[in-house]
Amino acid sequence: MTVFVFDSEAASLAVCADPAAALQGRAVADLRAQRWLFFGVDGEPLRVDCLADGTSQLRPWASCASCRLVQVLPWVEHFEATPEWPDLQRVRESLGE
Repeated sequence: MTVFVFDSEAASLAVCADPAAALQGRAVADLRAQRWLFFGVDGEPLRVDCLADGTSQLRPWASCASCRLVQVLPWVEHFEATPEWPDLQRVRESLGE
């Protein structure tokens, strides 16, 4: 499942192949501080759960359904493209924009 990661400090959007790649190398303290916002390929928000064993996982965040990827796109200054997602226009099109 593709995951979009918005870094609020850098105003950047990255595309990750799966949830594990999206969480890799991110400190638990930063995850808890919600420095990054995570979205599924459908644009719906994903919540970070920091587990007792020190690992983290992403799951749907139903209570934050009003915060969708389409709402953060205007704030994106840098986009980390992939072959499947070459530009922000492709992301917008996939979200019905």
